[in-house]
Amino acid sequence: ISWRVIVIMLVLVAIIYYLARRFAHKAELFDKELTDGITKMLEENEAIDMKWHGPVEIQELGEKLSRLSEVHARNTERALHHAHELEASNRYKSEFLANVSHELRTPLNSILLLSKLIKEDPVCSPEQIEKAAVINAAGKDLKSLIDNILDLSRIEAGKTTFSVHHVDISELLEELIFIMKPQFEAKNIELALALGEGLPE
Repeated sequence: ISWRVIVIMLVLVAIIYYLARRFAHKAELFDKELTDGITKMLEENEAIDMKWHGPVEIQELGEKLSRLSEVHARNTERALHHAHELEASNRYKSEFLANVSHELRTPLNSILLLSKLIKEDPVCSPEQIEKAAVINAAGKDLKSLIDNILDLSRIEAGKTTFSVHHVDISELLEELIFIMKPQFEAKNIELALALGEGLPE
């Protein structure tokens, strides 16, 4: 009887081992198919069709993953289309800014030249010279803004260089006061610059 029990136990163990190996093999195939499908969906942005046979839960999981991959593929396609539209829009904007900036520089150069000539003309009164200097300084600032717009276009196109240099803050503030003062005087408002002692340049 003991030998019969041992034989039966060995047979049962062999059957359990065989079933476990089959189950592990199916699980491995299922895992590989699932991993390959998700990888294909994420990397290639393609819809996948996962029709699995077996329990109802596995079939439902396959159907849900198939629907999810279809939604993901549609959303990715829309996002890529939108990105291409944005890229084209940015390119048109940069071209527009470059053209407008170029057109603005031509009359601005004339303003800068004429205001410089008036400022240096000995026949003009001190008040006229001061006004011409304000026009010239404001024109230079406007030219600087236009250059910044062109720099922005170059940055977006990846064709720009940067230079680092020292800026005198007190001189910058004095120029700002000089440019803005006529606008304040026109409204009878006094504008003055007061710099504290010991401030760094």
